[in-house]
Amino acid sequence: SGACSSLTEKGLPERITYSGIQRANIVLRYIDQIPASGITEEDRSMIKGEALFLRGYQYFLLVNNYKEVPLRLIPSNEDETNKAAATEAALWAQVEEDLDNAIKCNLPVERSTAKERITKGAAIAMLGKVYATQHKYPEAKQLLGTLLKAPYSYELMDNFEKNFTNEEEFNKESVFDVKCYKRHFS
Repeated sequence: SGACSSLTEKGLPERITYSGIQRANIVLRYIDQIPASGITEEDRSMIKGEALFLRGYQYFLLVNNYKEVPLRLIPSNEDETNKAAATEAALWAQVEEDLDNAIKCNLPVERSTAKERITKGAAIAMLGKVYATQHKYPEAKQLLGTLLKAPYSYELMDNFEKNFTNEEEFNKESVFDVKCYKRHFS
């Protein structure tokens, strides 16, 4: 139970996902306006990749749960107030585009010190899941197969139950983990 498990269940709080989409849109809108003296190009690309991944992931949750929802690609204060729902096909296409563009960014291959950071492997795995969810199995198989080769080092745990313990968070089988804290969403 709690906010973290509710993000994968039917009836997820859409306010939470749209809040995340808004944050990603703000980052994507303004990241290029930061002068070169304030950020390296590698960091700029990594931050863009993270924002694209998060927006794509949150639209994945929305389209998977609701099929048709408004598609916001710019900050909401610059967008229509009562935007009509986009088609399911348009939403899936945007999810694929965001994740594909995230993969092309400077995301780290390995989770080193900041284990909650989004990696290139997480973006590849998420796009593979998007393909599989849409029954695009050849695309999913080809893409997910890249995670079984260098430079990626994912492996199955000897005991799968360890994936569900606090002691084994961010293990060698983990592709994308969200650290959850108890928080009341109202």
